[in-house]
Amino acid sequence: MKELEKAVLESEERFVLMFSNPIQTIRDGIVRYGDTLLPDMYDHNFTWAKGSITQKDLLVLEALRTERKEAHLKIESPQKQDILIKNGFKEELIHTMIKADDAFHFPQNKDLSFSSFKKQPDLMRQVVELEVLYYGPSYGEDFCRRRWKRYADKAADDPRLDIVFAVSKQEEVVGYCYIFDDGAVTALDALFVIPSMRHRYVASTLLKHIRQTYPRPLYLHASDEETSKDMYLKLGFLFVSKQYDYLKLFPEEER
Repeated sequence: MKELEKAVLESEERFVLMFSNPIQTIRDGIVRYGDTLLPDMYDHNFTWAKGSITQKDLLVLEALRTERKEAHLKIESPQKQDILIKNGFKEELIHTMIKADDAFHFPQNKDLSFSSFKKQPDLMRQVVELEVLYYGPSYGEDFCRRRWKRYADKAADDPRLDIVFAVSKQEEVVGYCYIFDDGAVTALDALFVIPSMRHRYVASTLLKHIRQTYPRPLYLHASDEETSKDMYLKLGFLFVSKQYDYLKLFPEEER
């Protein structure tokens, strides 16, 4: 398992660099990352803190956030940061989970077929409209469209990234996620199943298809508060590590 943990860590580092680049080293072990093409996405614009955050670090990060006119400040850390809670950040515990074997004991949905962005890029239109429908009210239609254009453009250029679709007999996309496959392990992210198809084994069938297509251990991230974490456990995923995510949002007058 130690070798798998190492492979996951190395893959995560390469995955981050697909979208975000180091823009400033605050000090040793604390680095600010940013995505110039999607500057308002939390996961692409964040600070990685290996050690403890200090009040002085927060002042530097706040100055950088103000300079960049950002609406959020996100900090990721492998350790708990009580100082951030005291400064108004919301804490979220994120688990990294991995499935090394290829056994899927859940029933499979035999009415599904599978494709991907690289094979059928036109299906991406359905994904975008689903994102706008279900996430647009929370994040805005413009953000949803820009976000998935960023993923599609990257998948078109980089052989390691693809978006996998679960398709119904009516040729409608009913589930999807994007994958990052760079050799030793395969990362899964943004797994989504439309509400009308939930509890019909779409997710488990999609995951089995991905495991068969990319015959390497699968890993993903799941919030401690998400019920999907329990589904992944039942599917044979195991906890390998955890990190703490801290997020603080700022009103218009503070940007």
